[in-house]
Amino acid sequence: MSTESRKPNPSYVGAREDLLSLVPAGCRRVINVGCAEGATGAKLKERARDTNVTGIEFDERMAAVARERLDRVIVADATVALTKLAAAGEEFDLVFCGDVLEHLTDPWETLRTIRKICPDGYLIVSLPNVAHISTIRTLVFDHYWPYRERGIHDRTHLRFSAGKTLTSCLIKPASKSSTASITIG
Repeated sequence: MSTESRKPNPSYVGAREDLLSLVPAGCRRVINVGCAEGATGAKLKERARDTNVTGIEFDERMAAVARERLDRVIVADATVALTKLAAAGEEFDLVFCGDVLEHLTDPWETLRTIRKICPDGYLIVSLPNVAHISTIRTLVFDHYWPYRERGIHDRTHLRFSAGKTLTSCLIKPASKSSTASITIG
């Protein structure tokens, strides 16, 4: 089914209050990877009017709505758009990746590129945890993988992650004595 003929998934259109609650003070150049209709970025702009939000969105119809809310919207594959921004020398204080990395063919390359465009800033990521009890229950008792239209088992996910997988992708201590923690929900 083509992008033009299907409706956007309603799971992707609202503001991500859970992610917004994690935003550190002072972030004014923000990129929202997978911005959907721009609701999360719009909330950031409401909080601090001098915040400049760039969105990256693959779906042209959602991007059209986001253009009305954000300062700039790039319609492209996330990895391609981020690579072009890095090549142009653009830098950001904050990068949002709210439930987008699991849809990419090479999320590791995307994370390396994000480090280039946000070398001293913050990265806020939301990834589905496939070790959720609903997965275990369905696999053990019903003997099938629970593909669904949205959520942890969204049928469009190309990658699946659990606690240790997530931390190994996202946390790279500065030295052997450095420690980091992440909460997986």
